[in-house]
Amino acid sequence: MKNNSAIRVLLVQHNSPTTNRTPPLSLAYLAAVLEQKKAEVKIIDAAAPYADWDTKDIVREAERFQPHAIGLTMHSFFINFAYGLLAALKPLNKVIIAGGPHPTLFPEEVLNKGADIVARGEGEETIGEIVEWFTNGRALSDIPGISFRDGEKKVYHNTPRPLIKDLDKLPFPAKHLFDLNDYIQNGTDLWRYGGVYTSRGCPMNCTFCTKPITGRTYRFRSPENVLQEIRLLHEQYKVNHFMFGDDMFNADRKRFNKILDLLLELKRDSEIKWSCRTRVDFLDKDTLKRMKEAGCAGIELGIETGNDYTLKRINKRVTVKQVKRALNMINEARIDTTLDFMYGFPWETAEDMDNTIKLIKHCARFSSRIAPVGILVPYPGTAIYNEFKDEYGFEGWWQREAEFTGTYRTRRYLPLFRQQSFGFDDTGQLEGEGFFKYSPQVKRKIREAADFITRHNLKMQDIVTRFVVLFFIFLSKGTYRISPQLEFRVVQKLFYIMLSIKKRGKRVRHR
Repeated sequence: MKNNSAIRVLLVQHNSPTTNRTPPLSLAYLAAVLEQKKAEVKIIDAAAPYADWDTKDIVREAERFQPHAIGLTMHSFFINFAYGLLAALKPLNKVIIAGGPHPTLFPEEVLNKGADIVARGEGEETIGEIVEWFTNGRALSDIPGISFRDGEKKVYHNTPRPLIKDLDKLPFPAKHLFDLNDYIQNGTDLWRYGGVYTSRGCPMNCTFCTKPITGRTYRFRSPENVLQEIRLLHEQYKVNHFMFGDDMFNADRKRFNKILDLLLELKRDSEIKWSCRTRVDFLDKDTLKRMKEAGCAGIELGIETGNDYTLKRINKRVTVKQVKRALNMINEARIDTTLDFMYGFPWETAEDMDNTIKLIKHCARFSSRIAPVGILVPYPGTAIYNEFKDEYGFEGWWQREAEFTGTYRTRRYLPLFRQQSFGFDDTGQLEGEGFFKYSPQVKRKIREAADFITRHNLKMQDIVTRFVVLFFIFLSKGTYRISPQLEFRVVQKLFYIMLSIKKRGKRVRHR
């Protein structure tokens, strides 16, 4: 294909029952590369917290924008939302490019659903070369990392694209292309633009995790490049709270210490704070002290379970004793924590769940927030999926939504009483038998854990916030029975307006 005019590309995140708390950096990086190629780019994130896009809206915007290509990002859990959007966009006769974890794992399935090109793995270099196909007639067969269909016949899978070694050469994510109003309604929302990835890949090999895009080869940006992006976000959007989304922010100790030095230097000039993810076995008292001095306000830890034999079986390589020791050290350093647990391992009994609940209650003394959602999903490409798909009959579950998690994956959005903000009882995945055909006893224990987490997370709020949240949970449940659309358009909107007003008032009083 050859087209000498400016290329227009529409990048879309479909809507789904869960929301993107921050602009998706995968689309932001692609957009930045496209802008370097002099393309005109538009991004629609229909899953943004304040967005209200449905499929018809997206199609109308595509008709107005008239892109040469439409890029869709796809994940397995809500793949049918992506396929529905793809089918709605197909009549526009635009080149549809699919990327993300699911197309990387199942390119032929996605092509059969109507995509013209599948970008497998990391997409930045690939999307740049696809632009060359538009502009100077480069052959698709010469572009590594893509799959495509020759007309309506043969499917071609080009050679895999090597992982990007030098992450510093990537442009900073094009966050300016997102609609600010979809993420930021007041000053307390500014943190949403503070998401930063400083590395790609993960050196660990947990059996419930898959890395089809970034792989397990650990690659990282230089400390100077990371701080340059942080300064840009601080100056452009006034962001002062940054979230490092790396799976293991401190995996490379030398680089990590250099980043801490630079953050400490920046902190002298600007009132910034930051949070990160890491592992309990990568922390010690000296490290935590330096993190605190450099502005660390929070650490997210994957705890998963209260059973040592499960931790060993999922290849977590830590023990419950190490978890407790790490939490003590973090508490002594006066750094807050967010903890992630996982329920429903197929070999765990109700008694095993009791051990996890005991650990949750122990950890609650040290943490202001425990993530409310953690029911095990056997994602394709994981060791757990491969081990149990035949025994439990869930192979290809992503296209069998009526059997697995039922209406949880068919609703356009989640009602307020099932959202994560304060740890609401989001156990919609327990509809039916679930992936692993849980016994009634195990289901009860999972709900018991969810109920405790909800109460704990609410305790961390002041009494007025607790009253507002509990009132709206009650209102949400009642309204949802009458009209899900009314619950979304009225109750949810009013709830977040109320919280925003309260947060603004608190901020003004503390000045």
